[in-house]
Amino acid sequence: IYNTGTVNIIGTSVIASNLGAGGGGGGGGGAGNHAGVGGLGVGAIWNQGGTVNITAANFAAMTGNAGASGAIGGVVNSGSNTGFTTPTSVNTIYNNGGTLNTSYNTAPSVGANSALTLAEGATGTITAAALDFNDAEQADSAIVYTITTAATNGTLYRNGVALTLNDTFSQADINNGLIAYVHNGGETTGASFGFSVSDGTVTVTGQTFNFTVTPVNDAPAGSDATFELTEDGAHVFAAADFGFSDLDEGDAFAGVVFTTLPTNGVIVVVDSGGAVVQTLTAGQSVTAAQLAAGLVQYRPVANESGEFFDNFTFQVLDDGGTDAGGVDRDQSPNTFTFDVTAVNDAPVGQNDAVATGESAVYSGDVFADNGSGADTDVDSALTVSAVNGDGAGVGNPVTLASGALLTLNADGTFDYDPNGAFDGAPGAGSSASNLTLTDSFTYTLTGGGTFTVTVTINGQDSDGDILIGTAGDDTLDGGAGTDTVDYSGAASGVRAQLNDNIRATDGDGGRDTLLNIENLTGSAFNDLLIGSNGVNVLNGGLGADTLLGLDGDDTLIGGAGAANTLQGGLGDDVYVVQARDTIVELAGQGRDRVESTRNVFTLVANVEDLTFTGTGDFTGYGNASNNVIVGGAGNDLLFGGAGLDTLNGGLGSDTAVYATAAGGVTADLTAGAASNDGDGGADVLTSIENLTGSGFDDTLTGAAGVNYLIGGDGNDTINGRGGNDWLYGGEGEDTVSYADATAGVSVYINARTAFDGEGGTDVITGFENVTGSAFNDLLVGDEGDNELRGGAGRDVLLGREGTDRLFGGSGAANQLQGGAGDDAYYVDANDTIVELAGEGHDVVITTMNVFNLAANVEDLSFEGTGNFVGTGNAADNEIYGADGDDILNGGAGQDSLNGGIGADILIGGDGNDYLDGSWDTVRDILIGGAGDDAYALRAGDAVVEAIGGGYDTAQVLGDYTLAAGVELEVMTANAASSEYNTTIVGNELANTIVGGDGDNVLRGMAGDDRLSGGSGADRLEGGDGDDILTGGYGDDLLFGGAGTDTARFSYDRSAYSLADLGNGRYSITHNSPGQEGVDILEGIEMVRFSDGTFGVVSLFNAGAPALSAKADIGPQTLPTMDDDFVVTGGDQPLVLPAISDTAKDFDLPQVLPGLDGPEPMLLHTGGVFSGILHDVRLIDDLVPNHDGWLL
Repeated sequence: IYNTGTVNIIGTSVIASNLGAGGGGGGGGGAGNHAGVGGLGVGAIWNQGGTVNITAANFAAMTGNAGASGAIGGVVNSGSNTGFTTPTSVNTIYNNGGTLNTSYNTAPSVGANSALTLAEGATGTITAAALDFNDAEQADSAIVYTITTAATNGTLYRNGVALTLNDTFSQADINNGLIAYVHNGGETTGASFGFSVSDGTVTVTGQTFNFTVTPVNDAPAGSDATFELTEDGAHVFAAADFGFSDLDEGDAFAGVVFTTLPTNGVIVVVDSGGAVVQTLTAGQSVTAAQLAAGLVQYRPVANESGEFFDNFTFQVLDDGGTDAGGVDRDQSPNTFTFDVTAVNDAPVGQNDAVATGESAVYSGDVFADNGSGADTDVDSALTVSAVNGDGAGVGNPVTLASGALLTLNADGTFDYDPNGAFDGAPGAGSSASNLTLTDSFTYTLTGGGTFTVTVTINGQDSDGDILIGTAGDDTLDGGAGTDTVDYSGAASGVRAQLNDNIRATDGDGGRDTLLNIENLTGSAFNDLLIGSNGVNVLNGGLGADTLLGLDGDDTLIGGAGAANTLQGGLGDDVYVVQARDTIVELAGQGRDRVESTRNVFTLVANVEDLTFTGTGDFTGYGNASNNVIVGGAGNDLLFGGAGLDTLNGGLGSDTAVYATAAGGVTADLTAGAASNDGDGGADVLTSIENLTGSGFDDTLTGAAGVNYLIGGDGNDTINGRGGNDWLYGGEGEDTVSYADATAGVSVYINARTAFDGEGGTDVITGFENVTGSAFNDLLVGDEGDNELRGGAGRDVLLGREGTDRLFGGSGAANQLQGGAGDDAYYVDANDTIVELAGEGHDVVITTMNVFNLAANVEDLSFEGTGNFVGTGNAADNEIYGADGDDILNGGAGQDSLNGGIGADILIGGDGNDYLDGSWDTVRDILIGGAGDDAYALRAGDAVVEAIGGGYDTAQVLGDYTLAAGVELEVMTANAASSEYNTTIVGNELANTIVGGDGDNVLRGMAGDDRLSGGSGADRLEGGDGDDILTGGYGDDLLFGGAGTDTARFSYDRSAYSLADLGNGRYSITHNSPGQEGVDILEGIEMVRFSDGTFGVVSLFNAGAPALSAKADIGPQTLPTMDDDFVVTGGDQPLVLPAISDTAKDFDLPQVLPGLDGPEPMLLHTGGVFSGILHDVRLIDDLVPNHDGWLL
């Protein structure tokens, strides 16, 4: 071998087998690296700078056979290639500059390591096919395994001895089948152990050997149990009884094998109806399905008992099967034990039958032989545990359904008392068919059944007998007492009467003679039953019956079915009504009552009382009598109508209804009365929770609890009082009142809710107004017109939208806020008024003697007593005083001040004010202030009005003289004084005075005055100054006085007749009667007609020529806005002086527009001038130097 790399000489007999003959002469032989060196000897190795690894055994073998064939002859070392000759020695290592390792060893190597497969709980042997490590230098016995991780889910054995952690075994043990693994039988599918392996020199670590475990079915397990049952009972087995469990999670309970049988009972299988279909023997099994269906039972022998009474064994089964050695049956049988408790055998009872008379007490023993044999009990003494199913009835008196009395003791003895319940059974001498009646009761034996005792009651002649005849001609004799003949079983209608000896038609073809009979019961058909003059009970039964009570206090029972006719006659009768019966009752025939089951009933005339005896809700109507109406347990509606009625609602939520009343109602549930029922009566209200008012103005008051109060039409006042009430105002202007509340209330009309101050919350609907309590309230209106009254207390009133009236009330100061709309505030205390701008025209009505209007409130009215000081604000105020000496100050704005009675001071302030002092003749002081003011005056009133203080006017009621220095532009007689003969006197200023319809005296005094008389015979005195006097209708006297005075007339001059009376006196008479009459002029210089103005001298002396412009008559004054100059549709244009008067430098005639012009004067349709001339157009321009013009 020629080696320049690495050569490993390992294993055994390598020398002989691996180092073959080499070639010579550069041929090289054997394995290894060959460099073409020739002449190398057999078995020689030339290590030329490489590495030769040789095991110690092989190296020893080579050196031990030096020079021999197949053995190393030795080692020749040379430091370099030089000096080496071709190695020719046999088995010699020539090491030339390389590495020689003569003790080389290799690690064990894995030949096989594959998982071993075995069954769950089985043993598996590890063979060399599964686990095999080998080593080039060592035999199998020298290859040793060490356990580094113990075997899981089982145990590893070496030749039957368990191997644990750090135990060892060899490869030879594996080869010899000594290594085995035993699985622990758990529900695992794998296992393993960890190991290392060593050849004595090198150890290989971190090795694992795995096992694959194949599952098989494990045996299930049951459990012992003890059960208890009563004697003669049975135990029904359920799957849970057997305590089944299984290691295999997927296995289910399949059934049971009974390995041994019970000795004191049997195990049976039954069908679904409980019938036995199989009695099991040892070794037989049942399925889980049979157990689930409850078909398997244990039954002990009858009438035996005891602890540990019986037992048997069983094995449970699963559904896992037996494949691969699986087990499906519990290997250890389990035991069931039964304890059977003894029971008392039930007693045996018998039904009983006894008899007694209707008034005789029967004493007996229910255990005795009463016709069916005696009661028995083989185990213990008989006792009674219940009477008619009630244990409390044993030994105590019991009232039976029949009305009889029974006392039944525990020992079976009893007393039965008919107790009058069967007095209706007639005696033997009655010839009736119903001489006996029956009753019954039951008793229960302790531990046993229930049995019936039937009692036969034999009738006797007594009060209250009920006689039933036969189909033949019977003679029925009631004997003593009040007795009844009963025809309820008749085959057709009956005719029977008690007031004579007429035989009764019995409905079965017979005719009966009735003796000593007071009452009748009819058939199911149409009957005629007639009473006598005594007290009778007539019961019609079914059918359309006619019942006539005649005299006496009768009870007439119409019966169910068809409508009946009932007539009680004289006496206080009772009508029992179930159908639509007709009741006939005449006036004066007693006080009568209807008892009805009908849910709606109306009393007919002359019947006074009504009682509801039915179920559900009832509606009852009275009549004009004084009625007593009684409801039932439902929610009833009671209509009393006219009269002094008593309405009793009974149980339920009941209503007294006054919807048909002819007038307003006052009803109070707290007082339990309607003091005014609207029809002139007063009602008593008992157990009434609700009220419905009339169509008029009602006052309805509730009580504690829930009330429904409905006002209806009209202006109603409703007070719910305590409780959660439902209050309905209805139509009209209605008020919800909390005046009686015991604490402050909060009422929201807008939200239909009120908190009533007594813990209740009311629903309020259809109300406009609210009255609060005597405490601190919050009252809120809605978008309509509301009246909110706070009462005493510190209240907050919010009107919201609408024209509201807010009454703060006396006491503490309140806060009032009207909101939008024209609101009225009624103030009695120092209330705070909140009114925003633009929220309407509002007024304060107050009783306070001093009041200042808040901002945005326009009007103020005093309604208190004493003197009042009222002050307005910047708005246009109306302020009204009362009967005291008031001071009213309007402030800024156009105010209206009315002082009322008393010596008042009215101060208008700025603006165009109206001051009214005309309420009495007491001297008022009226101060208009700046602006165009208007006054209403009486004699004695003082006006303070400065000259230049505006265009001021006055209306005068009665005589009045204007004080000196007071400037009033116009004084007019008030319309209220038109019937008086008024004298109005001006002052030294220019006054305009207008009279009324009376005979007025108007005196202008000094100044240029205008006097107008109006209707009546007036006297107009101009006084000093240039005055204009208009007489108006009537015969007037016009005195001009000093100055140039003008008398003015409404029509053309041609409409009048003129006369000179001499001494400067003239008359002008209207030619048509009923017009302006005859006016006398004195001291008058000018006369103005509708067609021109004339000097008085020329008018009366020259035949009234047309006014010439040459006549210098002074300036011509056209009608002013306050003049009453009449213009008619046929007038010619008004002409000013002509131009020929050159001294006046006139141009052309100045003409005003005619009625047909493009810009005529504005006229009323009646032709009376009443306004200012607008846009007067002249034909030519005015010259600036004209003089004497007044336009």
